[in-house]
Amino acid sequence: MTILIYFFYKKEYNKYLLHAFIGFNSILIFFVIFGSENVQISIAGLYSRTFFTPTLLAYCHYDYFSTHELLYLREHFGHWFETTVNHKNNSPYIIAATYFNDPEMSSNTGLIGSDYAQFGWASLLVFPFVRAFFLRVFDMSSFKLDARIYLISSFSFGILFINGAFFTALISGGFLAVCFLLYLMPRYTKNNE
Repeated sequence: MTILIYFFYKKEYNKYLLHAFIGFNSILIFFVIFGSENVQISIAGLYSRTFFTPTLLAYCHYDYFSTHELLYLREHFGHWFETTVNHKNNSPYIIAATYFNDPEMSSNTGLIGSDYAQFGWASLLVFPFVRAFFLRVFDMSSFKLDARIYLISSFSFGILFINGAFFTALISGGFLAVCFLLYLMPRYTKNNE
């Protein structure tokens, strides 16, 4: 996807972006209605995984951590101070074992479930401001860069932040490293046209 964006994106295509998304969803709905059973199941699975599974997992995290001890960032930074780390004791595995009866499955959640597991309701009030700060850093580090590079980075990190914990995305997902590299890149000037 990122290669397609880099080679085929032009700024004048922005006005067609909304129409492309509407058209893509219309095609999917057409195949759900008129497609074969295998196609219908595949598309229904895509929509389910996109819209319903993250909500279910966020609720499972809320339900579990509203009655158990909160994490207080132990899973993100606590492993630096431990000599032996057992990842099967991390919250995605605990949630999978508790709610889905499968201790080998990792039921990673998105931002809401992960935030609540850290500090409870307080993190749902504070972490959006922390995220806004880091997204502002990303915006400033990519100021006046080629729009294709900015779009590829934004797309990649959008997917990363939707599907994972915030601090994992910052460090392990490479968000801070990419911000630093974007800051070092040469800026777009009128001479580059």
